[in-house]
Amino acid sequence: MFWLPRWWQGLRIDEIPDQIDMNVAAIDSFMRFVTALSTLETGHQTGHFNGHRYGVIIERPVNARVTKLFARALGGSDIVSFNLFQVGESQPVLKPCEMASEKVIDFVLQFDPDHQDTANSPCGVAGTK
Repeated sequence: MFWLPRWWQGLRIDEIPDQIDMNVAAIDSFMRFVTALSTLETGHQTGHFNGHRYGVIIERPVNARVTKLFARALGGSDIVSFNLFQVGESQPVLKPCEMASEKVIDFVLQFDPDHQDTANSPCGVAGTK
């Protein structure tokens, strides 16, 4: 007997390739999201998303196996918030806070952090000239 994933059950055979393509695209998008998130600095930062400035706080507690992100549009009301859990050796688990997963994935993939010049400031800290 040939086994089909649960999400294929009830689909006509001509619908299955489209479902495979959607699943592969979703996995690719999620892996790009995880990679992009790992490049963002822990702590507070500002940057741009969809033409608006955002303040972003990223927390990565030691030994907690979770990454937390909270972002708010500066001068606006839009919020992006989620937790990304790493449970054992399995795939990370994304838990958006009362919003669609697509919104948080798009935010992280498209967020452009401000690049602060720390080269000319004492102790390499931005904004302390």
